[in-house]
Amino acid sequence: ENRMLHNEVVMNRAIALAEKWQNRASELVSDFDRKFHIKMNKMLSHAKDKVFLIELMDQSFRTKNPKRVADQIEFLFSKYEMASFFTSSERFLVFLFLNAGIYLPQISVPLFIKSVRDDTQTVVIKGEDDTLNAHLVKRHGEGTRVNLNLIGEVVLGEAEAEERIEKYLKALENPNVDYISIKISTIFSQINALAYEETVEELVNRLSRIYAQAKKYSYTDANGIKHNKFINLDMEEYRDLSLTFNAFTRTLDKPEFKDFHAGIVLQAYLPDSHLWQQKLTAWAKERVENGGVPIKMRLVKGANMEMEETEAGLRHWEMVTYTKKIDTDSNYKVMGEYALRPENAPYVNIGMASHNLFELAYGFELAHEYGTSEYFTMEMLEGMSESARLAIKEISGEIILYAPTAKKEQFTNAIAYLVRRLDENTGVENFIRYSFGLKTGTPEWEAQKQKFIASFENTKHIFIGAKRKQNRLEENWDGFEGSSYKTGHYHGEADTDFILPPNKEWAKQIRSKWMKKAGDALELAPIVVGGEEIKDGRAVKEVIDKSQLKEGVICGKFALASAEDLEKAVEIAAEDR
Repeated sequence: ENRMLHNEVVMNRAIALAEKWQNRASELVSDFDRKFHIKMNKMLSHAKDKVFLIELMDQSFRTKNPKRVADQIEFLFSKYEMASFFTSSERFLVFLFLNAGIYLPQISVPLFIKSVRDDTQTVVIKGEDDTLNAHLVKRHGEGTRVNLNLIGEVVLGEAEAEERIEKYLKALENPNVDYISIKISTIFSQINALAYEETVEELVNRLSRIYAQAKKYSYTDANGIKHNKFINLDMEEYRDLSLTFNAFTRTLDKPEFKDFHAGIVLQAYLPDSHLWQQKLTAWAKERVENGGVPIKMRLVKGANMEMEETEAGLRHWEMVTYTKKIDTDSNYKVMGEYALRPENAPYVNIGMASHNLFELAYGFELAHEYGTSEYFTMEMLEGMSESARLAIKEISGEIILYAPTAKKEQFTNAIAYLVRRLDENTGVENFIRYSFGLKTGTPEWEAQKQKFIASFENTKHIFIGAKRKQNRLEENWDGFEGSSYKTGHYHGEADTDFILPPNKEWAKQIRSKWMKKAGDALELAPIVVGGEEIKDGRAVKEVIDKSQLKEGVICGKFALASAEDLEKAVEIAAEDR
């Protein structure tokens, strides 16, 4: 109760600060931003235009064949016609492309791609050495830290995973790079919930290589103090949450990383994130008490909603995220408040990442109130709200920028990133949708302010905990009333979610029950023809357990049918139609 009362004072101070930031941001909007805001607002007022832009970006560039690209672009323009947000010069370029470029795809498509890369270079930094270094030097000169995300999708094979690790190692050698974000799905291609321990062990080995490189190529800050380069472990889908958490803590438990300052992301749209946060904090306290250094948690709202919905629908699982935006906003406050408490912040420093000025102002004011400002940072996406960033920097201090970067050959991955960002950030419930040309005191501003206030009251009502409760250890299918077998009506049964601890245990029990050991007696599986078991005088095939290849354990043997057995089987079948 005390905390909530106290929160109200901080909340009002946050609203005042957010207004101050917004007023200054309105004065700092550049001509480039002003044009961009007009474009975005036009697009957002025509729902069809957003669909068109997403389809154009998402579908056109998947192939490396310029003729196919041109064909798809032409098809989408004929499907949607001209979008309202194109400027007159862009309309002219589109006209040229559709009337001439389409016949010269070898020339026009690379120009089209170059144009898209140029248009989006403030949001996805060009990854070519000269451009990237120039950008990092510029940010460094401003005193702004850049958290670099080398764009690329989930790796599909081990050669690709090794290639990606090498990229991270090489990036860390660059004196201009001092902060990078990585994902577990980019460093290991065989992540498998059923091989949980083995997966974590492999991830620990790979993270150790990257952490060691970050120690080797340290950097010196503005005060002349030497630090390891900062590695941030991004959070992905729900199924990777516990794997990411355990890989992170176990790598840092190694003696050589006791003094290694590193970070992990938690997502407020998962109702069980707060429990993971508490676990993380307890672990970090023990680490520091044993002579280790603190860690950092980056708090975000979420990033994989569409994917979670798809997976839950396909597999008949409960949706793992909050389904109401206000619940996510409330959990963001709960997790932010817990992180900033004086008893927690020195062990788990916190970076609050958001484009919602109210949220950042709340974190800033609460840290000030709790006396934990030295453990608190504000974070934004590079190129998304430049005037707001400049206003905050001028009035309240530094913002860390999360900057995706891609070379020309990662163009399709960059497009995938852009499409997701565009879709997420322009959702009806999102602050950033209303931020283009936003002014304090307008109905739009007031609506965002009310949402912010409402999320405090709502903190009392949110569910904290895991939504998925499936437990194969406790199920009794004989008495399961809801099964298709009992009801006589077919419905899809839920797949087993092997990320859940009881289900992992269930799988282990089945494995140990049926697993053969060297020297176990084996029954010969017979051939059955016309109800008669045949073993004698037949060739026998032995089966080696691939999980015990080294030991050469044979887990089964069966008799092989002869031509006569087959003929007899066919005759019996023909007689007994």
